Order: sequence, then C-alpha cells, then structure tokens
Amino acid sequence: MRIAICETQADYIEYICRLLRQIREVSFATVATYTDPEWMISDVFLRTEAFDIAIISRELGTHNGVFIAREMTKKNEACQIVLISERNRIFPEYYEMNHTCILPKEYVPLHLVTAIQKSVVNLAAMEHSFFVVTANSEKIYVPCREVLYLERVQRKTHIVTKDDTIETYQLPQEIVDSACGLDFVQCHRSIHVNLRKVTRYQANEFTLEQNTKLPIGRLYAAQMKEAIRRFESGLLIRR
Repeated sequence: MRIAICETQADYIEYICRLLRQIREVSFATVATYTDPEWMISDVFLRTEAFDIAIISRELGTHNGVFIAREMTKKNEACQIVLISERNRIFPEYYEMNHTCILPKEYVPLHLVTAIQKSVVNLAAMEHSFFVVTANSEKIYVPCREVLYLERVQRKTHIVTKDDTIETYQLPQEIVDSACGLDFVQCHRSIHVNLRKVTRYQANEFTLEQNTKLPIGRLYAAQMKEAIRRFESGLLIRR
C-alpha cells in the first residue's frame, strides 16, 4: 500500500507520519510526502507513482487542496482522499470531489485513525469487484462487470472491455484469482471469458456482447460445459 501526504508544513507532515505508524492497518505502508502539490500531481500523471490513499491539506498556499484531490482522482478514481482543513466548516467545493473523509485539524488526533481504517475497508471492497492490475507503473482498477475477456498474447495479458484494452505483464490467472473469480472461466489456452457477457454458447465457440466471438479449446470443452451449468444454476442467488 502507498500513501501520499501533501502539506506545505514539513513539521505537520512528520506529525501525520507518526500517527500513521500507529495505525495497524497501514503500519507497513510506503509513505511519500510532498510540500509542493505540483510535484505530487506530476508524479501521478507521469505514472511514476500510484497511491491508494492521499492525505491532502485544503490550504496549500496558492493551491487549493480540493482541486489537487480532483486531479488525483482523474488519474486513479479508486484513490481514497482524506482532506484536512484548517477550519471546521463545510465548503460547497467539498461536494465537487469524491472523498473518504474531511477532517478539521483539531479532529485529526482523534479521528485520523477512523478515516484511514475506512479507506482501507473501501479499498478492500473494491478489490473484490475490481481487477487490480499494474500497467506502465500505474495501478489500475478495472471493474469486473466491464471486462469481456482476458487474453494472453506473447508476454502480455490483454484485458478487453467494451471501450478499451488494457495491457499488463500479469498472468490472466493471477488477475482472475484476485476478484470475481466465479464469473471468469478459462475457455482456451490463452483466454479467460466473463460468463456474464456471454450471449450465445456453442460447443466450440462463445458469442459475447457486441458480437465478439471467442473459441472454446477442445481441451476445455468439458470444463466449460460444467462451468456454464454451475453458472446458470447460481444466477438466481448471485448478485
């Protein structure tokens, strides 16, 4: 897990770091600190960093922490934002960004642990409904429901959605095992299919949404037939 702290005062950054080290759920995390928000945004957009949690001060000199948080989530919408404000006031701009928690500084000593624990719970929930993959040094959360299939092509895995194809060096089985495993079944030596996207099933071929056709390998025919049977029998009680 990687955590970013963006705050102009170095001593307050150190204070936050000390608090984080006392929170069991993130005691192992790598923490990157920034006194200049532009450096943080640069790292995120140049794909040299991918953060799970970002703790950002609302008041950043000439910068607005809410704007910085919005920019962060443009690149990684799964990043959990904890905003720290000087004053205990609700500003309309808070509704312009997705956030886990907004803490006035006076409440940080007591409630930062709760905000971080909530962030960890949110991330864990995402990992069960998202594929978490690394591509170009960037952590990407791909909603399982949007994936048509995964295909291994040479040394890369192509994660194919309706609108995009994401490439990663991770193995398909490794990705599938991380989440939504019951929906994805290997139908060919190099292909895992999302059974929820199947519109037609034949002995040697699947047809998916958008009329995408995938082969069923001879060695996988029997297990695919059984997978379809189990999948269909469970549809009434699955999500």
